[in-house]
Amino acid sequence: MTFDARIDGVLEDPVTLAEFQRLTPELADFADSHALLVERYKRGFAMWTFLFRHPKGGAASLQLSITVSKETREPLATICPHWWQDDETEAQRKLGELGVLRDMTPDASILRSALERALADVLHATPAVLTRESTIAERSRDAAGNPQYGILDEVNLPLPI
Repeated sequence: MTFDARIDGVLEDPVTLAEFQRLTPELADFADSHALLVERYKRGFAMWTFLFRHPKGGAASLQLSITVSKETREPLATICPHWWQDDETEAQRKLGELGVLRDMTPDASILRSALERALADVLHATPAVLTRESTIAERSRDAAGNPQYGILDEVNLPLPI
């Protein structure tokens, strides 16, 4: 897994960066085995986001964050699974947050197991979990009026992949 400046950010905290570097082989294997897109350190946060299209419609993600406990000064991991569906016509998003896994020791095997469990929970969820609604911003559209998705550059145009 290589750094891609189009989607990866920069993490400046040396403690959490060292944890992610130590976990990278296991996290990369998890992403590769499930064909997940990975965003690392978006906006400088100590987080990797694993993104995918949900088979029941919409998109989903697993956000893995690592923080340092103020009490023990030990690193802790949290996994937040999300699933959302956008209605472009109505400019509405329905979002479901599934069970957050908090304060885990960032051990590679523990995290791999927790990520697998969170992924299974998202994939087996029903649309009944999509309980939060919000308005979505207007998207760029192509000549046929279809919304444009994907990586955007500094002038908001899709980049060739």
